[in-house]
Amino acid sequence: MNAEPASPVRPAGPLPRPPGWIRRFAAAHPRIVDGLVVAICFAGELSVFGLPTSVDRPPVWSFPVVVVAAAVAGVALWFRRRFPVPSFVIVLLCSAPLLAAPIGALSMMLTASLYALSVYRSNRAGWIGLAAAFGATELVAVVTSLVESWPVLAEGSTWLTLFGRRQQVLFTTFAFLLAAVVIGMNVGGRKRYIAALVDHAEQLARDQEQRSELAVAAERSRIAREIHDIVAHSLSVMVRLADGADSVLESDVRQARTVLTEIGRTGRKSLTEMRRVLGVLSDGSDHGAALDPSPELGDLGTLIGVFRQTGLPIRYVTTGEPKVSAGVQLAVYRAVQETLTNALRYAVAPTEVNVEIDYTSGVTVTVTNDSAAPPMEIVGSGRGLIGLRERAALYGGAVRSEPIPGGGWIVVMTLPDAAQDG
Repeated sequence: MNAEPASPVRPAGPLPRPPGWIRRFAAAHPRIVDGLVVAICFAGELSVFGLPTSVDRPPVWSFPVVVVAAAVAGVALWFRRRFPVPSFVIVLLCSAPLLAAPIGALSMMLTASLYALSVYRSNRAGWIGLAAAFGATELVAVVTSLVESWPVLAEGSTWLTLFGRRQQVLFTTFAFLLAAVVIGMNVGGRKRYIAALVDHAEQLARDQEQRSELAVAAERSRIAREIHDIVAHSLSVMVRLADGADSVLESDVRQARTVLTEIGRTGRKSLTEMRRVLGVLSDGSDHGAALDPSPELGDLGTLIGVFRQTGLPIRYVTTGEPKVSAGVQLAVYRAVQETLTNALRYAVAPTEVNVEIDYTSGVTVTVTNDSAAPPMEIVGSGRGLIGLRERAALYGGAVRSEPIPGGGWIVVMTLPDAAQDG
């Protein structure tokens, strides 16, 4: 019955900091990193106008178009963490003016957006984004080559020459995009795996905390039942014995002394049981306290004898051979103790109190008395019967308590065959 001390739950420690000062800085200042990425990509998109090229310089009007497209793509790239799919779609659409430029350069923003799509969305989204980017760049290459070669379309080699030159650039572009997807999948997979581990650990911690709270609640309920049974029984017996000792103190001193001795024994036994229930085994200052084991069926005779000394006319009958666990024995003991305590406290001049325990099919405890109904003002709170029902429910049983027609009271606790150990 003594509860083992619960293992202390260690609080979850902080996650280890990312290795390397760059990762630590990125983890601590994500928005600064986002701004740097957008600025670098924006500068990279505009720098292509200063690159040497074997074709004519791009028209003057193309520069502001590319600036506006790069600015819009930069804003979309800023939100790539929270909205990776819309960000990628906007960047892909804004990359068309740069890819259509005569120099045909790599779109850095498209590469960064595709990387973010793989990291913050999923591997499947990364592959779909790569296919969409490749299809869009090829379409831009074909259309742009046709537009540029249209004035000299009579020269059959012009379109093929321009298209071939753009294919060389697009091959490099596709290689960078593929690398961005593969790296993004690796980084995103690691992030999702770590997030799953952290979520699993937090769920385990929540489950452990919930189990601990349930265990504490169950232990409190157990202690409440035990304390009620011990205190209610002991005080009722001691009060009745004290009244008896007072009534014979002058006429029979020896009998009064015997009753007082029984009061002291009952009090000491109750104190020992209280210590056992509360788990006060030994804290360094109570080495001498001898703790009795939990009550068993063999202790019922002693229990009934104590109640008989108070004047209760008890008839005790058992049927069958008991083969039950220690827990069931304690439940039976407490049932008899509680019902006899109630009879002692509330029964009005009973002439017979019957205690019958049947072990033939499960366990059935029946306690009856032929007293008149008690006055309403002395009826108890019912906490004892609630405790009995809780004990019976632990073993799949039930408790019935009701008045007997014509006078008296009956309490029946039934435990199913599963309560037998045999």
